[in-house]
Amino acid sequence: MNGVDSTEPTPARHEAAPWQRLPRRLLVVRAIPSLLALVPIGLAFLLLGEVPASGALYAIVAALLFSLLRDIARIASTRVRVGVELVELRTGVFTTTHRSVPRDRVRTVDVRAGVLQRIAALAVVRIGTGEQSRGEDSGDLELDAVDEHVARRLQQQLLPGTDVDPSGDDATEQLARLRWRWMPWSIVSWWTLALPAILIGSLAQLARVLGVDQPLDEQAARDLASDANQFGTLLLVVVGAAAFLAVGVVARCASFVETWWSFELRRDRAAGLLRARRGLFTKRTTSLQLARIRGMQLREPLLLRPWRVGSASVITTGLADRGESAERGGGTSLGPSAPREQVESVGARVLDTPRAPTAGTLQPHPPAARRRRLVRAAGAAVGAGAATGIGTGRIEFGVLGAALVVAIAVPLALDLARSLGHAKLDGWLVVRSGSLLRRTSVLEVDGIVGWAGRRSYFQRRAGLLTLVAATAAGDGAYAATDAGESQAVAIALAATPDLVLPFIERAGQGPR
Repeated sequence: MNGVDSTEPTPARHEAAPWQRLPRRLLVVRAIPSLLALVPIGLAFLLLGEVPASGALYAIVAALLFSLLRDIARIASTRVRVGVELVELRTGVFTTTHRSVPRDRVRTVDVRAGVLQRIAALAVVRIGTGEQSRGEDSGDLELDAVDEHVARRLQQQLLPGTDVDPSGDDATEQLARLRWRWMPWSIVSWWTLALPAILIGSLAQLARVLGVDQPLDEQAARDLASDANQFGTLLLVVVGAAAFLAVGVVARCASFVETWWSFELRRDRAAGLLRARRGLFTKRTTSLQLARIRGMQLREPLLLRPWRVGSASVITTGLADRGESAERGGGTSLGPSAPREQVESVGARVLDTPRAPTAGTLQPHPPAARRRRLVRAAGAAVGAGAATGIGTGRIEFGVLGAALVVAIAVPLALDLARSLGHAKLDGWLVVRSGSLLRRTSVLEVDGIVGWAGRRSYFQRRAGLLTLVAATAAGDGAYAATDAGESQAVAIALAATPDLVLPFIERAGQGPR
């Protein structure tokens, strides 16, 4: 069984491997964050001079107690066993869940440890398998948390060669390491504006929960108006916007330092592994099997594209892309956002090719693909204008709403059309799409196991087709969106002729 819940007894061949409990000190590590959550609440009481309503206080205490009891029950009921063939995890008090992973299905071993876990000599071990499902149905196992030395031993047992220190091993090849000049690129992000807004919203919500969100009294309102008159409303707005932006910049820089501190990517050909390590407070080491790498994906956010900056991740068999982009330091990431030439250079070395396939010229899609996106933009403008006009009862507001949507949607539609492209280059299939986040996916043609074509009514009328390459790697499917019908046949035939030829008529009439 592979990542499947079961209540059947364990086979006799595993009886020699004893069940192991989670360390008791894990309970202390779990309780500390809950206690630290009381610190900002206490500071709010001291600064505001307000005492919350008894109901709010009781709710906070009850939530902390419930969290503590839940952790006690989970830690007390969890058992781990590493046998000759299986890695097993059993947990649950009232409903027991028994999950196991065959050791020959292990693809990655990810070990990470936060500040409290490092102080307590603990680490979290995530064992990646060949399952594409997610959540509780995923074949992955997460051991949270085990002794630090047990984590290292598990990593070495499941993927031999991972116990070597990447920074001090002469047998490994360094593919990439952190460059501090990359940090400014992390600031050019929507998150720079979103993080301060989230912080302000969280503080406002906390104030409401504690019952201290009283409006300004009359005297405070007069003082605020006097300050605005004295310094100038425009100056106050500029200062407030600068402070808001400064919070976002500091937060993004801090996130970059925490995520990518001491980042290093190495290849160990002898062990057949790609190894990465990173993190300041939360240390993380990841090992991927080289034989499982089937390609790479280049991500280029809209804000960074004018400077030709992006990030990349590998496409690996049995390891789905769970949204862990370079921004979050995902396990398949090849590094933070950096100039595209450097990202492609690292990708070429990982794929062991002279040149990254993403650096090649892509074939554009037909003009009908651009018309489809412009029609959608026009439809969105008409809908927005009608909704605004009806809602306000003013025709001029409807026209203004439609004009604003056109000003945003039309450039995005044109950019979406320009981003569409595909190519077959030296044994690699390359497909590209997206505007706000443009993705260029490179897939080894030997890893393609099938093709699927999707066409809506409007695509059929426009002579377009979305061709999907099925694979056991990454997301499991990579699409050439809105390609021409003849283009789609040519793509599949050039990439996998043996797979496609049986479905092509010899008379050249196209697909059956």
